[in-house]
Amino acid sequence: MEDEENWWSLDHLSEESELSEEQNPPNELLPESIGREKTDSIIEETSSVIEETYTQQEYPAQSEENGFLGFSWLTRGEAVTFIVIFILAFSFVVGGILLMPSAPTYEQNEAVILTSYADYDIYEASSCDSDNRCDYWTKIECWADIDLYHVVDSVNYTTQLNGWEVYDENYYRDAELDCISFVENETLSPGVEIQIFYNVENPEKAYQIPPIHTGEILFITGILCFVSLPLVFLYIRFNSS
Repeated sequence: MEDEENWWSLDHLSEESELSEEQNPPNELLPESIGREKTDSIIEETSSVIEETYTQQEYPAQSEENGFLGFSWLTRGEAVTFIVIFILAFSFVVGGILLMPSAPTYEQNEAVILTSYADYDIYEASSCDSDNRCDYWTKIECWADIDLYHVVDSVNYTTQLNGWEVYDENYYRDAELDCISFVENETLSPGVEIQIFYNVENPEKAYQIPPIHTGEILFITGILCFVSLPLVFLYIRFNSS
């Protein structure tokens, strides 16, 4: 009787183990497709990460090689330099054109010297070669302050000119005395006629050389900036390479 009960219990346990195996199959019996799907997803994620990293690293280099604003021969630094110089040049030219109509008109006229006062400057001049070997010597600049008058439309205008340039030459002994004698007794002595330039709108303003107007300075500076653009490009290109 006990043997029969043991036999039944053994059979019952074996049946339960079979049922549990059917309900919960072991891992090694899972379908192969599940493992493949996981592997494919991991490969795809890894590939996307690698591709994003490569794109972030290579994009700046590719954009630099392709140039700036679609021009393969132009870098960003060169473009910024060109734009700045172009804006400055354009501003100077336009400003000069706008100011030039207000520039005074100068005409040449003969004037008679009333009095003259000679003076001079003694200075050291130099000249250096490419090896920084320099020669030095002394020079004298002779000039004068003069009072004069000139006639415009039958009207006498008296004016004073300071710093009238007479000559500039190498210094020698007693050069100061020669300057004073030459100015006061010869070239700019009272009664001598000289050529001057006067302001048409204000004849009392006279000059040895007509001054340059601000509009002319701006216009010339702008033209020089435009001319310098190719030189700036060559300097930056060869300097950067």
